[in-house]
Amino acid sequence: MSTLTRCPLCSVLVTVEQNMCPRCLEPLAPAAPSTPATGETSTLYRSPSGRERLLISFSQIEYDSAQLGLLATWDNVVALESSEHGHRLRLHHTPARVRLPVSSARTWFSNLTQYIPLEPFGFPNNPTLRADIARCAPHLQQYL
Repeated sequence: MSTLTRCPLCSVLVTVEQNMCPRCLEPLAPAAPSTPATGETSTLYRSPSGRERLLISFSQIEYDSAQLGLLATWDNVVALESSEHGHRLRLHHTPARVRLPVSSARTWFSNLTQYIPLEPFGFPNNPTLRADIARCAPHLQQYL
């Protein structure tokens, strides 16, 4: 499991082992040894392409890709849906944090910000991801 940090220039999630931001190509400073600030354990899932990341902890879930970034608490996740777009988590309200490209002003209230895709991370065939969702969001157990 890798420790995560953010690029100081574009705020994309990166592991402390990376020496360059994959989005803006900014050199990253070597990370000093750190201790958990919250005492909370997180699990990072990466898509096979490496372009999408999903960070799951007991308090929140964070999705990050080049086109979209969402941070939501688990009480905002109301369902796990299967549709023509694949398996995804449906959010009740606008996420706590949304990152969209500057040119996407019309997509703010669209379906883009109401769902967290799970398909890129091997759901439903990824038993570790299924177990993490069940552990962090017991109210979604009926969908698993």
